Amino acid sequence: MKAILGQRAGSTTTHGVPPIVCNSAACTRWVLNERRRPYLHSGVAHCARGPCRLQTRTAAAATAANQQVTTTDVVSWESYEDEIGPAFKDTLGMLEWQRLCDHLSKHASTALGKRLGLQLSVPLDQLSSERLLQETRAMLAMENDYMSLLDYGGISTFDAESAIKRASKGGMVAAKQLRGLVALLQGADRLKRQIQLVARQNHANHKGSLLWPLLAAVAQITVPAALMRDITSIITEDGELTDAASEQVRTTRGRVRALQGRINSILKGYPGEASEKSGRLCIAAPAGTKINNGVMLGSSVGGGMVFIEPAQIVSLNNELAAARAEAMAAEESVLWELSGRLMGVIVDVETVSAVDVDIYIYIY
Repeated sequence: MKAILGQRAGSTTTHGVPPIVCNSAACTRWVLNERRRPYLHSGVAHCARGPCRLQTRTAAAATAANQQVTTTDVVSWESYEDEIGPAFKDTLGMLEWQRLCDHLSKHASTALGKRLGLQLSVPLDQLSSERLLQETRAMLAMENDYMSLLDYGGISTFDAESAIKRASKGGMVAAKQLRGLVALLQGADRLKRQIQLVARQNHANHKGSLLWPLLAAVAQITVPAALMRDITSIITEDGELTDAASEQVRTTRGRVRALQGRINSILKGYPGEASEKSGRLCIAAPAGTKINNGVMLGSSVGGGMVFIEPAQIVSLNNELAAARAEAMAAEESVLWELSGRLMGVIVDVETVSAVDVDIYIYIY
């Protein structure tokens, strides 16, 4: 779709690229006839009356503006008015580019695709437009000629983005984010295999074939299989770390469960129901309930219920708090180990994400 938009923008020129208003002294008016309409070609602006230095600078500024757009913030071209100049901005306004981006983003199947659709930039040279058009034709051939539908829906791209962002900054990646990253990588690998299979079955896996642009794009996808396997073996689909994550995790969690069992068995001998307040197990009872030497931990909204910690379990609650801290430390140790391994392959993961960004634009 990105290439299709580029084609539409360039369809009004002889070079298949977006037109641009010429502000040079030799060409001070916006001329609408085909022979004299200004255009942007290979990063250098021209008009029917010759090169326009002002437009050349505008094209360079637009390129710099493109490089500032990230995958985490929605940025419109209007935000870069000072950098891209009034000529390029007027051209984008005439093309209703932001409106096209808004329309495109509504068809994306993932949150990342929607955000990237809003940030779509105009190709600044003919080669880029031609490459995008070739990828668009390849995608259309996949669906219409070879009857192979590509679906990227159902993937939590938010968690994957968060994992990549945290790992790239040297931070610890949460279990849920790691699992979301695995889903993204698995989807990318399936996408690569599907495209390669369709190309092989239809003898279109050679250079110059209709599907070659897609094959070249997905060839860059390299997933860290060992890391993905280890993550899926110790983190559930719900993003919870299992006891099998490490011996320390299993041992500390076992101690936590044992202490909780002992405390709950003691609480059964008191009036009210077993509950928890501020990380401490206690009794939830109607207001006015008295427990000898009990510690008041608080009350419910409205004061109808009170939370009391019997003196008999105070020391056990202290042990439980320490055991929970040990269990959390053990879990973080595993997550830090996985995060470190992710940092080691972050370049490959970011490459996969970048390749998928282009694919997102085409998958509705």
